[in-house]
Amino acid sequence: MKGIHGVISGKCMKKYKCSTLLSKVTGLCRHRLNKNQSKRHQIEKSARVSTVKTHQGKVEAFMKREDNSRTQPGKQDAQRLKKGVKVQTHVLTDYLTNLYNKFKSENPNLKISFTSFCRSRPKYILTAAFSSRSSCLCTKHQNASLTIKALRREGFDISMNPEKGMGQVPSSEIMKSKLGESVALSQWTRIEVEEKGKKKYVTKIVESQMSADKFVSHVKDQMSEFDAHVNRVRIQYEQIRTIKEKLPEHEMLIQLDFAENYSCKSLEEVQSAYFNQTSVTLHPMVVYYRSDDGTLQHKSFIIVSDEMAHRSSTVITFINEIMPMLKKIDSELQCIHYWSDSPTSQYRNKSIFDFVANHKAIHGMNARWNYFEAGHGKGPCDGLGGTCKRLADEAMRSGKTIIQDAKAFYEWAIQSSMTNVTFRFVSTEICAQTEKIQERLPLKSIKGTMKVHAAVGNGESTIKVRDVSCYCETCISGQTCDSWRMESTKVNIGNKRAVGGLKQNKEILIIPVSEPVATTGESEPIFEQSVTATGSEEHGGKEDSKVDSEIRFQVEEYVAAVYEGSWYIGKVTDTDENEHEGEVDFMESKKQFFQWPRSRDSIWLHQNVVLCKINVPVPTGKSRRMFRLSDGDKDKIFDLFSNFVR
Repeated sequence: MKGIHGVISGKCMKKYKCSTLLSKVTGLCRHRLNKNQSKRHQIEKSARVSTVKTHQGKVEAFMKREDNSRTQPGKQDAQRLKKGVKVQTHVLTDYLTNLYNKFKSENPNLKISFTSFCRSRPKYILTAAFSSRSSCLCTKHQNASLTIKALRREGFDISMNPEKGMGQVPSSEIMKSKLGESVALSQWTRIEVEEKGKKKYVTKIVESQMSADKFVSHVKDQMSEFDAHVNRVRIQYEQIRTIKEKLPEHEMLIQLDFAENYSCKSLEEVQSAYFNQTSVTLHPMVVYYRSDDGTLQHKSFIIVSDEMAHRSSTVITFINEIMPMLKKIDSELQCIHYWSDSPTSQYRNKSIFDFVANHKAIHGMNARWNYFEAGHGKGPCDGLGGTCKRLADEAMRSGKTIIQDAKAFYEWAIQSSMTNVTFRFVSTEICAQTEKIQERLPLKSIKGTMKVHAAVGNGESTIKVRDVSCYCETCISGQTCDSWRMESTKVNIGNKRAVGGLKQNKEILIIPVSEPVATTGESEPIFEQSVTATGSEEHGGKEDSKVDSEIRFQVEEYVAAVYEGSWYIGKVTDTDENEHEGEVDFMESKKQFFQWPRSRDSIWLHQNVVLCKINVPVPTGKSRRMFRLSDGDKDKIFDLFSNFVR
């Protein structure tokens, strides 16, 4: 009788509610039929569970990779697992069907169905649509998704996945024949707005109506740009995976990124304290290295600082702080591979390039700096920063600690449960010292900086750069293949390299300006000139165009200098009596006028190149932003310059 119950009962009987009918026909107990499960159903269930458990680890590791998902950086972006431990959530960057095909192509010998692949996805790895998820910071992907939405509204059957949909866009003739007179299009655009009398740029969604011809031209241009963008994204993720798999012995890979600043709050605070919240800078770094047995290990660092300026000098200071600890991990360290996102204010600029170029002279090892494509730099640093801030909030809410500034945050961190993370505190004074040193270096920008995604130090202030990273067999061995191009990071004056404030460099002509004495006039202010001539007016000729060592730099004096075959003027902003140097902020020339540049253009110069004095430039025009020199000052500079270049 028990065997009959096992054969008849099953999930199909329960699905169609046939237990009462079967009980009447067979005479078997209805309640017992409902309780029993068929042997076939039990075998299928155990086989399914076994398959999921076998492949779950591989699927989870695949989905957590940087090229397949992005770690969410927010404090609230966490999921609680069964063990009671919170894990930072990830968001998949593609649809599950596409990820399944990618997983099968990488693991051809692994038998797993699409259903089992989806069941193996952990709950902390989330799925989201490209056009709606808030964690995607890539403007190009979002704009491509919005363009596809516009095409779908016009009746085109295109995938919502931008990487797939852009390949399905029809030809220009087909689009023009199906489009109306105008097409509504929304795009993320950087626009200028005015707040409290000040102008600034913000990124917003701008809706517009385009004619059919203009819309087709926009789609084609966007397709070409998007294809190149996606190709760079793919290559950069492939290269970081390659160097992780083939990281040589005595070399390290460091992923680094600024986390969102932590806002200090108290559990119980007065109303006015809400408007005086202190921020804390957090800079996570994850270091990968080979252990003695050859396995890839990693160690996490978080720099805590009260320095709010996230600039290149701050990054260099933080790297200098952890360098002694890296040498303790591997005393024979030979090369460091840096990986970061690509904002020009922090990582991708002339200061970082010069740091990479002279890395061996500074720290005794070579360096390579690689940049993820814009909008695709999410990685383990974001999860590390989000976890740290979440634990700090939990400690504050539980009353275990009071965090009111960066120093208090650091004191809590070193005693927290994050024992596998090394914390270091760097004060704003130390960052200021590094910034002062960086400002005195006569560096030049590298042509095509926005396209550079890899830089290799070559020594003597030179680097090799590429538009994308390369870790071929030659590059992994410590050399560089033929696809790299050479660039210099220091300003060259003639055949000499400008180092140490351009001391005793005869290629610079300096004309300091004394404090002017104003005389009244009806139209424009005129200044009487008190000249101590040491140039061609008294001696004449280049041979006699020597400096007067008695003339010294003074703050607010103006300066003229010859550089790379041209002359410039500027104002002395700082002096160094011990080194006999002065810091000069230069103006830029606009035809016959001068103006202050948007970004500061300064350099330190030695006083032994001082020649003579001129008047302060006179402001002109309605805005008073343009300046001119007096005719006498112009003639004097032209005479000195002509004698100098002879």
